[in-house]
Amino acid sequence: STPLSPLVAAKGVTTQRHVDAMYSSPKHFDPSQLRKATISTGITVEYVLHENDANIADVPEERVILIMGFMTVKEAWTPVIDMLLHKWDDAVDRQRNVKLVSFDNRGLGGSDVPWWRYTTSGMAQDALALMDFLQWETAHVVGISMGGMISLELALAAPNRVKSLTLMVTTRGKFTDDPRSKAPMRGSLHAKDPEEVATYQLELLYSPVYLDQPMTNSDQTRRDVMREYLSDRAKKRVKPRFHGLIGQLLAIRTHWVSDERLAGINAAGFPVLIVGGAMDILIPPCETQTLRQHLKGDHVHTLFFEQGGHGVIIQYPEELADGLIQTVLRCEPVCVGTVPKPGFRLQRHLEAAYTAPYHFNHSRVRRVKLPTGITMEFVLHQHPLVWTPSDETEASAQDEAEDVRVVLVMGFLNTKETWTPTIETLLSQWDALAPGKKLKILTLDNRGVGGSTSPIGPYTTSNMAEDVLALLDHVGWEQAHVVGYSMGGMIAMELAHLAPHRVISLSLLCTTRGRYIPVCNGLLPMTRTLDYRDVDTETHNLMMVLYPPKFLSLEMENDPRSLYEALFECHKYLVENRETPRLFGFVGQGSAVLSHFISDDRLRELRDQQFPILVLGGAKDVVIPARETTTLHKLLASDHTTMVMYEDAGHGAFIQYLDEVAEDILATIQRAESQPKVSASTQTKAKSVC
Repeated sequence: STPLSPLVAAKGVTTQRHVDAMYSSPKHFDPSQLRKATISTGITVEYVLHENDANIADVPEERVILIMGFMTVKEAWTPVIDMLLHKWDDAVDRQRNVKLVSFDNRGLGGSDVPWWRYTTSGMAQDALALMDFLQWETAHVVGISMGGMISLELALAAPNRVKSLTLMVTTRGKFTDDPRSKAPMRGSLHAKDPEEVATYQLELLYSPVYLDQPMTNSDQTRRDVMREYLSDRAKKRVKPRFHGLIGQLLAIRTHWVSDERLAGINAAGFPVLIVGGAMDILIPPCETQTLRQHLKGDHVHTLFFEQGGHGVIIQYPEELADGLIQTVLRCEPVCVGTVPKPGFRLQRHLEAAYTAPYHFNHSRVRRVKLPTGITMEFVLHQHPLVWTPSDETEASAQDEAEDVRVVLVMGFLNTKETWTPTIETLLSQWDALAPGKKLKILTLDNRGVGGSTSPIGPYTTSNMAEDVLALLDHVGWEQAHVVGYSMGGMIAMELAHLAPHRVISLSLLCTTRGRYIPVCNGLLPMTRTLDYRDVDTETHNLMMVLYPPKFLSLEMENDPRSLYEALFECHKYLVENRETPRLFGFVGQGSAVLSHFISDDRLRELRDQQFPILVLGGAKDVVIPARETTTLHKLLASDHTTMVMYEDAGHGAFIQYLDEVAEDILATIQRAESQPKVSASTQTKAKSVC
């Protein structure tokens, strides 16, 4: 096999500055800096945040998560942290800040030692949960040894959260141990005398040729300096806890990343730095070579130290700091434009929220048995209310040509009436635009809620999409503009994939491709929304999920009430007038959300259909994080795709920014309407000819 090149003949630890970095732990890990986080994976982790000294206001911040190796505490990062922070401000010309987080993995240090089985994928979830706790949507991920294995799993679980990936002296798994490592490994774990521990660790972590070289301006060798440092560190270490030791060992032994999964990491495209040591006896250097063979391209760089052992972070702290800074700077800044808007504040907005009796008048509600096996309740809306045929399919060809038809698909356990303010606003804005066409809106109760039936058994977003398509058939709509919110957005994507020829435009509001990690501070409020004991409690819990506290604290215009008070009454009205969710509907829709996933390839297929797409989210959404919106946009990006991110919006963005979201939807519809129309039947025929 081809050797990795070039080998780096780096200087390593040579000067007093390097020695000072090794002993800078009191500066970077002062007891007052230690923090505890109880994270969503069920454990408490101890962590420390580190920042550059010249922290400047109002400049971008790069965030780095440092993941340590087997039975090694976060303090082992000290030399690299010190060198990186020292070099940072000069390297970026004070144009960016940097913030690092180091933490103890489960099983040692200040973190919990759970009794259950550990895996590198489970420990990756710990790291992601810590990022959630810190409210870091993305980070540069750096892992050494076992920490590199965890980093690989993190990049696989959430590639959209990785800005860059640095893998130091690590492996894909299932490697053959170097027999030279066994005795010093056992000794370093079990020895009690600090000098004895240092002797074993010198043998395990560093090559003799490296250790025997002299320090600059000193009569000491590196061996002398390293021995003293390792002995000093051993005096402070706490004996490993048995369950932590066994748990981490099992995580390493069961770790494996296949060729296909490595290809997935490579395809993600973020900058990668692979660090190896040609004289590593703990994880053989051929493992670095294997990673390099699978992770290839201009975005992958390598540092392969000629005299490097497994302890590269102590051997080469300055070179690694330089490499990390360069990797961070190789990453193009992710600029997600956020839109500050006035939002819900006017009496007109309140009035729109109370128009349900007008738009959902009992005389206009219909029910139909669909070929998919369910009975669905739906309403057709237009403004003013002049279209009331007894048979929904009664529409002339002329009407069909002139109508602009929109179907709104609602989210988890919500009924069609939740669309009330949006319907009123869309129709009002459409009238103001006076385009010479009627706007007709179709709303429906998904299977499992409201007036639709709740079949027993698991639901999927694809069979719920088939329900919507069957309803379109019933009302005689060949094509429609499709708008989906939250779970409704998931259904809308499945609909567009099942029948792209029937979609004129696609608007995706506060939704996800699936398999996402919820925001840590959203889990408790979401759980509380299931408390149906009384209307006031249910309404309050719902609002805590939908809107950021800062927004709710604002005041209405020309109204003494806060937005919380005004919106509370609106939502209370909806809650009072809906039935408690049925068990089969709750379980069915829940299973649909949990099993939903749209692959990269399927999203690109949607993009290539050429219909206008709107991807809209709230930067403060605690139900479906904003990063899910950016991921969708990244994969759907094209000249016909628009992304809008509201900077202070939560999951209820479509109500919180009522006028603005309606404008975004109508702009998407108008873009589609301005294009030459191709009927669904024509598209189907064209495909069959091909």
